[in-house]
Amino acid sequence: MAYGVGRTKKLESPFASIGNQVPIEKSMRARKLGILILLTMLLLAAVVGLQGGLDFDITFRFDPVWIAAGILFGMFAIFLSARHPAAFIAPMLFAPRVMELPVFSRFAETRNLTALAVTAGILGLAIFMRFLWLCKQPGAIWDLFRGGKRAIIAYLLFAAVIALSYLYTPAPDSGGDKLLDFLVFGSLAFFAPFLLVRTEKDYRDFVIGTVIFSLAAAGYMLGASHQGRLAEHQHPQHIGVGQLVGWAILLLLFHRITDRYLRAAALFVCIPCLAVGLAAAETRGPLLALVLVLGLSMVFSRLKTSLISRRATVYVMLTVALAVFVLSTFWFVGTVQHSFQKKTSEMVQLMQGSTEANGTATKRLAFYKAALHTIPDHPLLRWGVSGWSMYYFRTDDRRVFHYPHNLVLEVAVEQGIVGLVALLNLLGTAFIILKRDNDGVAGRFPSLLPALIFLFLVTMFSGDIVEHRYLWFWCGMVFACRRIALFEPNEEEAPLEEWVEGAGHEGPAPVLGEA
Repeated sequence: MAYGVGRTKKLESPFASIGNQVPIEKSMRARKLGILILLTMLLLAAVVGLQGGLDFDITFRFDPVWIAAGILFGMFAIFLSARHPAAFIAPMLFAPRVMELPVFSRFAETRNLTALAVTAGILGLAIFMRFLWLCKQPGAIWDLFRGGKRAIIAYLLFAAVIALSYLYTPAPDSGGDKLLDFLVFGSLAFFAPFLLVRTEKDYRDFVIGTVIFSLAAAGYMLGASHQGRLAEHQHPQHIGVGQLVGWAILLLLFHRITDRYLRAAALFVCIPCLAVGLAAAETRGPLLALVLVLGLSMVFSRLKTSLISRRATVYVMLTVALAVFVLSTFWFVGTVQHSFQKKTSEMVQLMQGSTEANGTATKRLAFYKAALHTIPDHPLLRWGVSGWSMYYFRTDDRRVFHYPHNLVLEVAVEQGIVGLVALLNLLGTAFIILKRDNDGVAGRFPSLLPALIFLFLVTMFSGDIVEHRYLWFWCGMVFACRRIALFEPNEEEAPLEEWVEGAGHEGPAPVLGEA
């Protein structure tokens, strides 16, 4: 589909989706304006409430400039979340649990707000705006989860196993926090696509929003790496940035972009910028996962599309390698340069089998060995949620997150065989849908399968079930796109001239990366 070109299509289904509705009448616009004003007033009330009510001292600490900026930003965010709600998903998926935002640290009432809480609130606002709109569409609410029954049951079963494991955990403090975070943020991520991605236009908005956010994150990492600040925030901020940027590269490479100029911009502008950001993040897990997925796409036909050539895939791999070489040689300074050299030396020593290797990769290998060693003891249910912290570290400290940095081993250690079966059921349900492609979902959304493989590979190197909410989100995305493939008309079936005015040729678009 072409970006930036509108098209009005009349749907016969009573469950017509938002992206394909006829132009809104004036009464509907007035109603939207009323809702916008109401939500703005609620935002003002929330600001007043944070200060303790209407009777606070007139000399309060809030800067009027910050209040005005916050109100304007809130109104703009409400407008965008109503028009393009899917574009606000990505920040919540990779936001660190413990990172505080400087803008909120100015005020005592909001000082404890983390990046994850703020981005989850933004995503919740987008879901709320979409829900208000759906309430006006006949039958739209009942249409939300069509085609996703198996995925929802699989996720709820997995969540139930995690929740039940709290009953016998030896770490009730950290386990309670971990369970609550998983149920809140993981469930928000899983169910978000069912509400926010209901048409191909919504999916396109999601890709655009993710790429824009990834480019901003890549720019930040590039500047921080040249100033030597990166190592100070090594955990967990830059790991999430690396995962986000690698994911965005795959979304761009495999997404269907029929406009030749936009394809060229994605391949020769956006992807090199993202590759530089990935190299600046110094994250080995996302880098390795990206290379593996690109290598698999050159071998297995299911990971190929008519718009991607082997030449384009090789180009992306060479671009990433060149970015790593250039930044490590000419750009990194200070502690960042030292960190890169240490990680490189550690990887070389590990590949040589040296016992002198010391670093984060060596520690994680020790975690993996310990996790595999404990699985045979009580394999059915194991230690319970957050039981790893008691087994390996002998502590139940809710201020520190302990996990083996491997999703499969984490579930095996804390929920046992029962948890592994529930996890494989959830992931297998999504994977089988894409592999068989009986519904045409993989052909219509070719980025789903490579992104699913990438996100699963990333979970093998870092994070826990709370940080892995991007994987739960993508499982929900697979079935949200399946609903589109089953019940929404295919916009790509229309002639190209109807989408791109003034097109000088007919037939399929040329392959990405080929002349």
